[in-house]
Amino acid sequence: MAVANPLQGEYAFSTEDGRQFTVVFDIPAICALEDLLDRPSVQIAAQIIQGRVGFVRAGLLTGLRRHHPDLTPADVDVIMTTVAGDKRAAQIVIDGLELAFPKPKKKAGEGNAPDPRTAPGEDGTGKPS
Repeated sequence: MAVANPLQGEYAFSTEDGRQFTVVFDIPAICALEDLLDRPSVQIAAQIIQGRVGFVRAGLLTGLRRHHPDLTPADVDVIMTTVAGDKRAAQIVIDGLELAFPKPKKKAGEGNAPDPRTAPGEDGTGKPS
């Protein structure tokens, strides 16, 4: 099995019985997830965070396809209930999606000025001038 590479959006985890798995949320996986659930990935991530088990299952199924193409939805159900350690299935999908959509790094000096994309007064700096 390939070693997980976080720079390529790969996230490794194991089950209680010692099986190793790697999820990857590359463009094909994200497109497959959106097609499967007929929603944009941002809405899918929100539903996973809110605890929608079917969305977690779909996320794992599509995220596992690159390294484990023979897994069925029934296999993913078993994986979901046997994840080892502190991470649970939903957190694995969320962590994998975060690797796929990293937050931009701030440059030196950034972060002090209000975001120009927000409405005046919305950024917490007071009344518009």
